[in-house]
Amino acid sequence: MSRAELMWECSCGHTEYSSIEPEECLKCGNISNFMQMPEEIVNEREKEISEDAIESPIKKSKSSTKKGKVKSTKSKRSKKWN
Repeated sequence: MSRAELMWECSCGHTEYSSIEPEECLKCGNISNFMQMPEEIVNEREKEISEDAIESPIKKSKSSTKKGKVKSTKSKRSKKWN
């Protein structure tokens, strides 16, 4: 996000960055339902986003190991019917 843009949040929670208030929410379709977020909140969210970007490779490697452990029950079912 560039500093020239402001942070706008819809009542549904969708966030957009723009120098002017968005007319319609891309998530829920409400019109003129945005509130400009204070700079303190914008700074906090930017910090959270940068922290999440650092942690995400660790989370991805853990989730990929869980997927490999899932066993298929399809082969067991087909043996019963044969």
